[in-house]
Amino acid sequence: MSEPKGSSLSPAATSDFVGRDAQLRSMTQLAETVRAGQSSLILVEGPSGIGKTALVRRWLEEPALSAATILRARCDPAESDLSFGVIAQLIADVPADQRSESLRTTCDIAPGTAPFRVGAQLLELLDALQSLGLVVVFVDDIQWADTASLQVLGFVIRRLEADRVLPVMTARTSAMQGLPEPVRRLIDGHDRGLHVALEGLKEQEVAQLAKRNLGHDIPRTDVGKLRRHTGGNPLYLRAVLAELADQESAQIKGSVPVPPTLASRVRQQLSQLPERSRILVQASAILGGRFPLSTVARTAEVVNAHEALEPALTEGLLNWWPNEHGIPVSVSHQLLSDAVLAATPPERLRRLHTTAAACLPRSAAWSHRVAAATDPDDRLAAQLEMAAGEHLTSGEVGRASTLLLWAAEVSSAREESERYFLTALAQLLWDDQVSRADELMRQARACAQSSLRSLVLGAHATSRGTFAEAEDHLNLALEAAQNNFDESWITTMAATWLSFVHLFQGHGRRTIAAANRALEMEPVNQRLTSRAMVNLAFAHGLLNGPHAAVEELNRLAPLPDAEHMSAPQAYFLLNRGGLRSFAGQLSAGALDTKVALRLAASSGRRVTDEFGYSTLAADLYLLGSWDEATANAERAVASATTEERVWAYPIVYSQASWVYAGRGQYERAERLLDTAEAWAEEAAQAYRLYPAIGRAVVAQARADYAAMVSALQPLLQLPAEGGRLLFQPWWLPLYVEGLLGTNALERAEEGLHELRRLTDLTPHLGTVTARLSAWFAEQKGDDSRSMELFEQGVSLPASADDVPLYRAMLDQAYGVKLIACQQVRDGVRWLRQAHERLSDLQAIPFLERCEAALDAIETGAPKRRRRYNLYNLSDRELDIAQSVSRGLTNREIASELFISTKTVEYHLGNIYTRLGLTSRRELRDLIQRPQPPVP
Repeated sequence: MSEPKGSSLSPAATSDFVGRDAQLRSMTQLAETVRAGQSSLILVEGPSGIGKTALVRRWLEEPALSAATILRARCDPAESDLSFGVIAQLIADVPADQRSESLRTTCDIAPGTAPFRVGAQLLELLDALQSLGLVVVFVDDIQWADTASLQVLGFVIRRLEADRVLPVMTARTSAMQGLPEPVRRLIDGHDRGLHVALEGLKEQEVAQLAKRNLGHDIPRTDVGKLRRHTGGNPLYLRAVLAELADQESAQIKGSVPVPPTLASRVRQQLSQLPERSRILVQASAILGGRFPLSTVARTAEVVNAHEALEPALTEGLLNWWPNEHGIPVSVSHQLLSDAVLAATPPERLRRLHTTAAACLPRSAAWSHRVAAATDPDDRLAAQLEMAAGEHLTSGEVGRASTLLLWAAEVSSAREESERYFLTALAQLLWDDQVSRADELMRQARACAQSSLRSLVLGAHATSRGTFAEAEDHLNLALEAAQNNFDESWITTMAATWLSFVHLFQGHGRRTIAAANRALEMEPVNQRLTSRAMVNLAFAHGLLNGPHAAVEELNRLAPLPDAEHMSAPQAYFLLNRGGLRSFAGQLSAGALDTKVALRLAASSGRRVTDEFGYSTLAADLYLLGSWDEATANAERAVASATTEERVWAYPIVYSQASWVYAGRGQYERAERLLDTAEAWAEEAAQAYRLYPAIGRAVVAQARADYAAMVSALQPLLQLPAEGGRLLFQPWWLPLYVEGLLGTNALERAEEGLHELRRLTDLTPHLGTVTARLSAWFAEQKGDDSRSMELFEQGVSLPASADDVPLYRAMLDQAYGVKLIACQQVRDGVRWLRQAHERLSDLQAIPFLERCEAALDAIETGAPKRRRRYNLYNLSDRELDIAQSVSRGLTNREIASELFISTKTVEYHLGNIYTRLGLTSRRELRDLIQRPQPPVP
């Protein structure tokens, strides 16, 4: 059978495309700009049937795009709960040898994988593809994209700079409803984007379309009537023109033959089809999307499917792909599919859904079984709940929640219906799918009072940071569920959520009580139990300091060394790493965290990546690996912002500021801290200690002692169990230094006493304690004691947890002391050692003070140039320059900074131009080696 010619009701095929010339030119011009290495994006939006997809398809046929690589995905409302479904489509057609290891096959993307990790891998894939030329990433109907895919796309789009990658999205909108908020956030802030808001065809374009469909021109007055009555909607126009083509005269006499709705036109077409063909079209609409002809025929209960297919193709109601395996068919357009369903009698719909459920795999059949249930069906509801449990076990929370929501729809009893509904919401919130839960919260509040309702309201309030409200609801949930064994999982989850609330508020004892209550229940979910254990350990840290927290976690979950850990233990390992870091076990903590993050990445397990990368950044800052610290701080920010974990923003932005402060990039550090403080205002009071410590780090770099003390005042005003003890190894040395610098000796003496006690548990504080103790003795006028303390400090053996910045500051202070005591040669030697350590860190403000001390004593030597025009570079250029100084290749830099090699090359060119350099070697020399003296 030859492929019949489609009728005018087919979607605007590219061969029948008219108008939109201005939009096509704008899109093509933008593509040329992107091809030249200036990334952008295109959003095409408008009502259904207006020709969005047709416009993009026609544009993709432009000669200018003939050599482009096209990645395509079509979003489907039936798959909006399928994590990474859109991303899987985009990578499906890419040759396997061009995919990164993590995206080798579509099934590699486990549902629990962190979206920013998938985003990094997709960025790597696009980087490889753009080496061949322009890459177009076309996502059709993005309003139906799954949340995880939207997060990945947002991650990638925000990082496209000098890339030959052009994201193109279509979105269905109407006058009453604009873009969904997640999609709007995806495109907002992209100043080089092209927004194409499609309206109806103009009269000239209507005339062109009429001539193509009718074979001749029509009067101008008729063109005007068509335009007014159809709004220029191409799909509606074709419906009208199809009716005109059936008339003996194609002139419009009187009113335009516009059907009241498209459904009436489709109903007329369906009635003219043979019954077998009509049912085949209806079956295809029921299934949705492209399905093999055999599947559609079985659903329709039609034999000789090819014969039944031909009339539907002739009418333009179905499309087919005869050269593909299985001969897929589908309704020609989503709007037509909606119209077919609207024109199909209810009993026929029920029958088709029943047969579809029998023809499809179990996972795809549920929606049809639900649609076929015209009456309440408690047996089906129970089966849906059981299937949801299977998906929960495999980590597919989004799909499990959808099944539970369907169970709520078919349940006969209100109480059971609300139980299914609220269980779905509880699982979504536990999985941090807050945006999807937001849409259902009004309905949740309308449910009858129950322990489950209180759990959901409390969990939602916790995720939004309204802790007083959360505490009230969660306590109600616990009270209502306490005597009901069937609700033990509610008790466990509510108690665990409550332990988070108390932990965020800095209430150690209350956290312990809530976490213990969760752990007293029968273990119903390993993730619940794990989180309760970790919260319990952190609570002990709030009360008794970080070493107590480490001991408690070891008691609750004894773990082997990091090298012997497996993926299921990643969550415990990551938190052990964080607690070890707070306790000053820097090397062991960093190793734990690195291994945990690697295990989570390779297994697709969900851990708190943002917390892991952030504490690792703090470890590496103290251990002297400042470039690596910056890279991990960037990962922490990427993880938190990609998934909109607003509770983590005060942490990740504060930690990211440390290295920039230490290198004198004050403006950048303070921007990060401004952001952290803005979010800390909305969070629990315990979170305010992070930006407080960050401000103190900036003040230390500036040698502004009064600012150091002032910055830490909010922390000191916290309750004793509000986090001060847990983070003491971080903030106490800064506070004592600030007190000494402002001559507040009485308070400094108290702080030193506590710091010495802490040093017994945290040996890496030995060097900073020695320096501050010697400074205190000097201010008290006891020079001999001061010298004794300095000598004790510099003789401390280096360990795996040694802090290079602390030791450099000790060396410098000792050198200055020796010079003051007329031991100039020895003093200069210690200053030069401090200079070498600070140079390795590129700790510019500290280094300049050290050089000033050397210049003051080496009066006959040429003065060192006050340097570092390097730091007039942009933030991104500085990051790349620092990475070059470490010997990284462009590809390694791109991977570390979550950008492409094209972007690295672009910024390197700017760096060379600004600094008057010609090679990577010259750039490394500029950063790593001391500047030559001024002649």
